[in-house]
Amino acid sequence: MHPVPKVDPGFLAQHRDLARRLVGLEPFPVQLDAGQRLLGRVIAEMETGEGKTLAAALPLVVYGQRGGAWLATANDYLARRDADLLAPLFAAHGLSVGCIQAEQPAAERQRAYRCPVVYGTLREFGFDHLKDCLLARQRGVPVDQLPDRLQSRPEYLLLDEADSLLIDEATTPLVISLPGQPPGVAETALLHLADRLARELEPGVEFVRQPPWGTYRLTSTGRRSVLASAWPPEVARFTTDEIHTAIERALYCHRELARDVHYVVDRGKVQIVDEGTGRIGVDRQWQAGLHQAVECREGVPLSGPTRPAARITLQEFVRQFPRLAGLTGTARECAAELRGVYRLEVQPIPTRLPSRRVLRPARVCRDERDKLAEICAWVREGVSAGRAVLVGTRTVEASERVSEALRAAGLPHELLNALSPEREAEIIARAGEPGQVTVATNMAGRGTDIRLGAGVSAAGGLLVVGTELHSSARIDRQLAGRCARQGDPGEFRQLLAPGDSILVAGLGAERAARLQRAAGLLSERLFRGAQQRVERRSRQERVALLLAEQTRQLQHQTLGLNPQLDLLDER
Repeated sequence: MHPVPKVDPGFLAQHRDLARRLVGLEPFPVQLDAGQRLLGRVIAEMETGEGKTLAAALPLVVYGQRGGAWLATANDYLARRDADLLAPLFAAHGLSVGCIQAEQPAAERQRAYRCPVVYGTLREFGFDHLKDCLLARQRGVPVDQLPDRLQSRPEYLLLDEADSLLIDEATTPLVISLPGQPPGVAETALLHLADRLARELEPGVEFVRQPPWGTYRLTSTGRRSVLASAWPPEVARFTTDEIHTAIERALYCHRELARDVHYVVDRGKVQIVDEGTGRIGVDRQWQAGLHQAVECREGVPLSGPTRPAARITLQEFVRQFPRLAGLTGTARECAAELRGVYRLEVQPIPTRLPSRRVLRPARVCRDERDKLAEICAWVREGVSAGRAVLVGTRTVEASERVSEALRAAGLPHELLNALSPEREAEIIARAGEPGQVTVATNMAGRGTDIRLGAGVSAAGGLLVVGTELHSSARIDRQLAGRCARQGDPGEFRQLLAPGDSILVAGLGAERAARLQRAAGLLSERLFRGAQQRVERRSRQERVALLLAEQTRQLQHQTLGLNPQLDLLDER
């Protein structure tokens, strides 16, 4: 373990004075407390609006002066915003600040990485690491001896929204892929055959779901049905095993991936949606033919399957940094996992002012129609009182349904989801104005505060409505955290209904269907129990991923191979 640097009171006073004069923001004692804790292996849990951006400046200055520090934040916009905001403060401490952005030229990236303080996204940091590894392999030299490498990696990495990066996105590997040719006539015929049979085969009889990964396997009955079905002549070139694999992949596509939940179709392309943030994953593609299976299902032009050239998991990447810390508003639920996997201790930071957030008991509706009516009633009530209202939804599809119900009720509103990311900053900037109604997926201003307009505080503050439980209680708490920032008033209300997807995910389709028929007997406790089951299964999957990754790396090391570049699994 590396010793934690000590910060003397004189330095803290100087830092506070410089921030006040140069940035116009004087750190509160709780922000300085958080900043000092972040010098160690700590996740500082700070409530929404408590000033994580300014709290992060202190450890970045300390480690920037000791050889360099990176901060990974949620998206390019926030990275640029925070780097520009704090640049005068870093300069006063003798530090330049760089900012990594998507589509940035290599020369500009190199200059940014040479700065002692660097802002960017973990995705960009990880991909640039892989690019350097590939270039070093091509040149036949170690990465640290590559003269034109992109990165000069420091010891210290600070993660903003750490729970999202270390937990929600931990199972998504970063992969640099080489483009392949679009499917030919035979491959296209096989995709269409698999798609057709995936719609026709009977669950539980001809195929079964396999935990913990949720893959699908044809039974002997299913294999006989496949053999007895009509095949296009082009498929004759494939082996029976290849056909079965394609069908099992199509089954996963139909059973596990939902349009406007896991992906959207935009301008004739299938775009992956990050469930934790609600944002589109730019240039992301599912591997091993799954992306083409989804494209076939949706009837859009088929893209070429990519061939992986380099990969690294976020777990593996962040564990390479000797000094690691993080900030978030929601970490206590996953404290044990953060401690076990990353050796990070979660430490709650007290709020500057007492919280005035009102948390109402959840209301269980009879059905989806009843839920939409209740949403409209609550929105109308909030608008009539002069409050601002934020309606949080789990998926793009749900946000569209709520928007349609509000339009039918004559309630003007803004819609923010993965199909409108370019308007996020503009919509969130107005979301706290009196009478303003915003319907949003999980992307609802994460990393930005909804500031209350004139008179909203006196009317009761921001009213936040949750329309169903998410796969993690942390994400529900993030939504509730949109209101009542910095001592403002605010209120959170939660709606539940028998058709909510958390019941199917947690209890299974059959039991969820029975419960829907007994809607009057449902309680909030049942929904919370289903959510806990989903959380437990997700933890098990992340542990299995970690063990599988460790086994994979050990196999590579035994063979004298590079686990990031020699991708045996994909050959």
